[in-house]
Amino acid sequence: MNILYVEDYAPSAALLCAAFQRSAPDMRVETVSTVDQAIERLQQSTDDADAAARYDIVLTDLNLSDRSGLEILSFVRQRRWAIAVVVLSASSDEEMMAHPHLAEADACICKRNDYLSALPGALRTAAARFRTL
Repeated sequence: MNILYVEDYAPSAALLCAAFQRSAPDMRVETVSTVDQAIERLQQSTDDADAAARYDIVLTDLNLSDRSGLEILSFVRQRRWAIAVVVLSASSDEEMMAHPHLAEADACICKRNDYLSALPGALRTAAARFRTL
């Protein structure tokens, strides 16, 4: 499974990558730190089908330093690319659900407790659910 991970806080990105190397070696994570970088990676191919096929999942932090991760969600959905989008946030479940556009995400996960150990399973579930829609 190929994952584009959008995280502006380098220690969090490094922690997730290290955790996935240990517990989910089948998941390849490519990390970028801004919305613009994510969009650039998603657009690298001139053929929409090829661009979408490069990643199975976009995993994005909700609050990024340059803009909102919701812009990436919107970008992918507007193009109808076959990519699951999962949003991470340090906010509470209630705060996350206050964002009406999060309903378009394939999953929303709070960064708390031991979320890193549950994340690979949640990503597999989100990707499988996305493929069945």
